[in-house]
Amino acid sequence: NVSPRLVSSAKKVIATGDKELIAAVDSGQVAVSAAVKKIDQEKQQPVMTMGSQDKPTNTASKERLPVKRAGQYVDLAILQLERILDDDPTAQSALSRLTEWIEQKQKRLQG
Repeated sequence: NVSPRLVSSAKKVIATGDKELIAAVDSGQVAVSAAVKKIDQEKQQPVMTMGSQDKPTNTASKERLPVKRAGQYVDLAILQLERILDDDPTAQSALSRLTEWIEQKQKRLQG
């Protein structure tokens, strides 16, 4: 049995961890709990951005978190999609849903 807490923690790692951390958890090199702890620690670190005069500005007081770029999300998605087995009977319908979502997203981005 898998505890609901472990499932919740794993979802957090997938949603907010970088691809190296996710791969380490996936391979068993890093425990899910350790990955969540690392993510939480990184969130507490101040985020430095460029101020109006190209000087670094601490924005931690504004609760600003690092912005993930689209490429990072794509990498995460591909990492997860690679786990779909070729003989999975639901793979085709799931990938069709994904294709539809991608087409809709592209239309929204194109305006």
